[in-house]
Amino acid sequence: MLGLLYGADRVLATEFYVSPTAAANGTGSLNNPWKLQTALDQPSAVQPGDTIWLRGGIYNAPPYTSHLVGTSAEPIIVRQYPGERARIDGNYNGNEVTLNILGKYTWFWGFEIFNSDPTRWTPDGSFPPRRGTAIHLSGDGTRMINMVIHDTSQGVLTPETASGARIYGTVFYYNGFDAPDRGHGHGIYAQNVGATTKEIYDNIMFQQFGWGIHAYGEGGHLDNMDLEGNVSFDNGGLAGAYHANILVGGTANVAHRPRLVANYTYTRDGKGKNDLGYSAGCTDPVVMDNYFANGRALVHWPEPTFRNFVAVALLALLASRPHSHAHKAGRATQR
Repeated sequence: MLGLLYGADRVLATEFYVSPTAAANGTGSLNNPWKLQTALDQPSAVQPGDTIWLRGGIYNAPPYTSHLVGTSAEPIIVRQYPGERARIDGNYNGNEVTLNILGKYTWFWGFEIFNSDPTRWTPDGSFPPRRGTAIHLSGDGTRMINMVIHDTSQGVLTPETASGARIYGTVFYYNGFDAPDRGHGHGIYAQNVGATTKEIYDNIMFQQFGWGIHAYGEGGHLDNMDLEGNVSFDNGGLAGAYHANILVGGTANVAHRPRLVANYTYTRDGKGKNDLGYSAGCTDPVVMDNYFANGRALVHWPEPTFRNFVAVALLALLASRPHSHAHKAGRATQR
């Protein structure tokens, strides 16, 4: 038993199990597990604070949609079973998102999502017919933790309405596809609205067809985007043209209070870039302890204040000195 104590009203969390070989009449027990979608529909037995273990094997009946609802104090945990490898294959006769995370306060932890279909090109820039985005992280307080996402049309999209969503410790690689105009599909596509930060911490992204972190919107908001400890390199290279490893900015709304701390980016041959503010600009950025190597740094801000200038100057300095590193200010790595 996991044995996690969550509150006075529930002494002990309960554990349930799913399996890619489960029978339709499964009960969620270790010996008679549920199908994955059954568990994601939150049977009445599943309560806040419980854990759903994913047994090893390939789950190949997408698309899946999570309706699980935990609480901020007692999240529901969906996690790979210890010592096994749980994998979700998004290859089916359609290109809807492989795992659509709705609900609230559910943490998805430690498993893999990929797509086995070989098609990586479309003539019009739309998703390939059998390859969709791996995850839509759309629920309030939902999290991705220590996952592996690869070979999908896009790693994760988290919209502005997903308040308090977090992406932590996840590896994204080889996501996206090619088209006549450019490479499409990013590691992380993110938006955020309001005072609650959207935390993107300690992830590794490399060689997407599109961008690494693409915090962008043509009408969506980009408030309080918090990027810390991420490693992003060589994104766009699979399509033959390097794109931004980190971009925070939109075309309509100013990016308010973005925070970039202790991130590392690199692009071979100096052809990549990072972009803070993009078109509409940014206000009150915090930029410190980053290592932006072998590429360009672009910063856009609508009203140059001293505080903005300091952040801009630091970003430019880091970009111009690929083997320099800003002085370390103590950073908490445990979340």
